[in-house]
Amino acid sequence: MTSRHVFYHADRRGLLNEGQELTLDQGGLSPFGAVYVPCIYQTAFELLTDTQRREYLLEHVRSQPEYSSLPCRFQSIFAANSIQEAVIFAQEIVPKPTQPVRIFEIFSDNFRTFDSNWLDLISSSTSIDNYYRYWSGFITNHRPAEGKRRPPRLEVIIPLPAVVGKVVETVGVDN
Repeated sequence: MTSRHVFYHADRRGLLNEGQELTLDQGGLSPFGAVYVPCIYQTAFELLTDTQRREYLLEHVRSQPEYSSLPCRFQSIFAANSIQEAVIFAQEIVPKPTQPVRIFEIFSDNFRTFDSNWLDLISSSTSIDNYYRYWSGFITNHRPAEGKRRPPRLEVIIPLPAVVGKVVETVGVDN
């Protein structure tokens, strides 16, 4: 395991255990994919929630030839490069968890890093340029007319399989 890279995952759904090997389910999906795939491919686009639309459009963009070699979000786990970044994610999760969120080490040699700020910018089915920027690996330079600048927010996409390490932090619901 020493040759593997270490990342940090905020386990908001409480699915992980130390030492667990993360694999795809029988349908070839990660737990994230198992939540989204059934609804986004069986529901009319206009009836999808904003997050379901986002994931549908992200996969549509990723299926384009220039992006098709990138990891599928529906077959991956998401992580941060540092414990502090994972803690910040756990503190900012919407909806806010009702139970403490454990931060786990995740080990893998197969990963890609993207700026998830692109995912928070409003896109529609006719204007998905931000999702192309996301998959292109561009880093945001969010400079709003009012308010504070939001620095890039890097997320690591780790295609499964991967290995879960130890719990390195717990974020309480009132943090």
